[in-house]
Amino acid sequence: MSLLRPHRPIRRPQPPPEAAAEAQREPARESCARPAPAAAAPEPDPSTDVPPLYRGGARLLDWKNTARSGMTVDFGIRDEGPMGVHPFKGLRTGKESGQRFRVSVRLEPDEGVDPADLPAVYEGEGLLMRWSDDCMSGMTVRFLLDDGPDGTAGVHPFEGMATGRKEGEALALSAWALADDESAQHPRHVRRKTPFWELSEVKQSQILCRDARFVSFLAENESKLAGGEVSPRPEGDPIKFAASVVKAYLRVESRGIMNLDTAEAAIARRRWEALMKEYFRNGYR
Repeated sequence: MSLLRPHRPIRRPQPPPEAAAEAQREPARESCARPAPAAAAPEPDPSTDVPPLYRGGARLLDWKNTARSGMTVDFGIRDEGPMGVHPFKGLRTGKESGQRFRVSVRLEPDEGVDPADLPAVYEGEGLLMRWSDDCMSGMTVRFLLDDGPDGTAGVHPFEGMATGRKEGEALALSAWALADDESAQHPRHVRRKTPFWELSEVKQSQILCRDARFVSFLAENESKLAGGEVSPRPEGDPIKFAASVVKAYLRVESRGIMNLDTAEAAIARRRWEALMKEYFRNGYR
């Protein structure tokens, strides 16, 4: 007789229905691939949706690369702005406060070719150093180029190219003005300085009375302009001295009268215009 008992399957207690359902869901969770972390979005190009302040032809006039001035480039502007006005007229210039631009320069394409299809000579930031418009050179503009890794990487991009008003390389220039937050500004929103001759007579007088050259001019011609000495004297308070001489010459109690629409104001404005002609004729500016 066998002492072995017949084998009986071991019965394990069944889990509650809620646990069974949870167990079925668990493998499904594990099999689902977790989404990969999102890649960092590329930095937006400021020129994507905003029109440039200038897009047109340019002539390479000159370029320099010195320790003192940095990498600069001069362009002759070949396409005028509205009403024949220099497209960069009135913008801030200089290393300290010049208007910053996103600049793209390419070789001038043949007819029917999009400039964007040609390789860039330079793409990066540029600081507006100066602009000018005269009968000799026409409309010109100078940029200080970014010589860092996002700009020229230490090599002047225009080195070796022909320069000059006639012989200079023909180029296609696009320039977007940048705001303080690096975003491109629409041309309508770029701040421009009002030219001196477009300011009111009162504003002109306020500016010039703070100018040492104008004060010197008034001091040299005080007797003729004011009919005698005024107070205070130029060595004590030059700004008030200048204002006193101007008011005596205009024959008004306040320069603000020139803003009015009266006969007295019209006479004062004509006298101010005559004073300006005399001042500039003497070569003070």
